[in-house]
Amino acid sequence: MCGKINNVLCYFYKQDPVVKQKLLWSYCADFYGSVLWDINHPSMEDVCIAWRKGLKRIWQLPLQTHSGIVAPICGLLPLRLEIMCQCAGFIVKCLESFNGVVRSVATHVVFVQRMRCPVGRNAQHCASVFEVPLVDMTAIIKKCLVLVAETGWII
Repeated sequence: MCGKINNVLCYFYKQDPVVKQKLLWSYCADFYGSVLWDINHPSMEDVCIAWRKGLKRIWQLPLQTHSGIVAPICGLLPLRLEIMCQCAGFIVKCLESFNGVVRSVATHVVFVQRMRCPVGRNAQHCASVFEVPLVDMTAIIKKCLVLVAETGWII
């Protein structure tokens, strides 16, 4: 990811920061499979750090800028919250799937084998972060939409 961020910043160094941020999102935010990542895994923080460093470079923020305010300054959700929202959306789609096998497996993973599977752990983590009951995963999506509306950023 660091290499992609450097490429975007090098190729488009003359562009306005707003344009560079949109390019960064387009070229570097391809977190394929992130809905299956374990969001509590320590390496997740490494991804978030690299993302924040890229944002600091785009907006020429001091390196000492607190990590908690980088995303809001840029008008974005923090990357971890962004990925949590995507995870919640994926889980809800699986739980509401027309395919019986997908729906059955998702229900079993989220409500029975929760802590033995990354998807179940992510569901539990999202529910606790957004302070909603696990059975109401759609409330997480609604809260994500409110956060997006507040930041003005389009997912």
